[in-house]
Amino acid sequence: MPDLDLPGSRPALDPGNPAVQRQKLIDGLVLVVTEHGYPQATIVKVAEAAGLTKKAFSAHFSSLEECFVAAYEQGVSKIMPLVLEFSRQQQSWAEGIRSAPPEQLPAMTHFVLLPLIGREAARELQRPLPGH
Repeated sequence: MPDLDLPGSRPALDPGNPAVQRQKLIDGLVLVVTEHGYPQATIVKVAEAAGLTKKAFSAHFSSLEECFVAAYEQGVSKIMPLVLEFSRQQQSWAEGIRSAPPEQLPAMTHFVLLPLIGREAARELQRPLPGH
């Protein structure tokens, strides 16, 4: 299984590097949203989770929404090739998703499917195929 290196899953990185700071903020957003939900996320919480300051956040993102979009785009760019790979191996894309390894299914659901098809349909796809 490939290492997906998804936002929020990386170890501590060099905080002095601007690219690393941006990535830490994206990871911080994922951690805050995972723990508290997006409505409770704030720039201060994201910066604290990243081990950075609000000023550092502002140097990289103009808003919480911009940081969220960066995290989403990064996640989708890593997950979508897997979604396509599994979909090509089955008769339908839904069967392809359901045939994915169980450890990859939550990431696929949250980064790709949930925003596209809704929570109930995504839950239905998480049920394993018969015989799996």
